[in-house]
Formats: sequence, structure tokens, C-alpha cells
Amino acid sequence: MSLAQLGATCTRLDALAALVRAVSVALPIRDDQLCEQFAQRDVLPDTQAVFRTGERTITGTVVRIDPMHGLLVRTDREHVYLPAATTTVVDWWAEPSTP
Repeated sequence: MSLAQLGATCTRLDALAALVRAVSVALPIRDDQLCEQFAQRDVLPDTQAVFRTGERTITGTVVRIDPMHGLLVRTDREHVYLPAATTTVVDWWAEPSTP
């Protein structure tokens, strides 16, 4: 999805400048603090989805996104971290899972 598709009116240069400022602010913050701040904004827990990473397809419920480790997903058999850079969402539904 692009910024234009989201209705943003900024230019790419504006977006890049905002990113550089945000990274400059975040660099001195400890990893555990960044993870805590990130968790407060995470809207994906309990989202059920089908993911593809490499040749593997995983169906499960999002536990959380960990900015240091990737996407933590609970399957029927295990908890697994999926790498954000190489994982694709194939299908998803936002109904809360049942334990």
C-alpha cells in the first residue's frame, strides 16, 4: 500500500525527512523501551491470518509484533517468529481467537 492509497498528501521527501527525524529520536532509546512503546501501538494481537515465508505457509493467531525479532504467531502446535522482511500475509481476519 502506498502513501497515496492511504490518503496522504505529503511528498516522498517529506516522508523521508519525517523518517530520519524519527530514527534520530529512537536511536538513543534502549531496545526494551522501544519494544514497550511499540507494543502499546500494536493493533494486530488476536488477528488470525495465513502467512507465507519462503516455501512455508503458516496459519495462526498473531501474538505480537516484536520489532527486534519479527512477527510472533501462535499456531495449533507452537509459537513461531516470522521474519518481517520475508513474510507475506496471504489472508487474514480480525475476529478475536478463542483459547
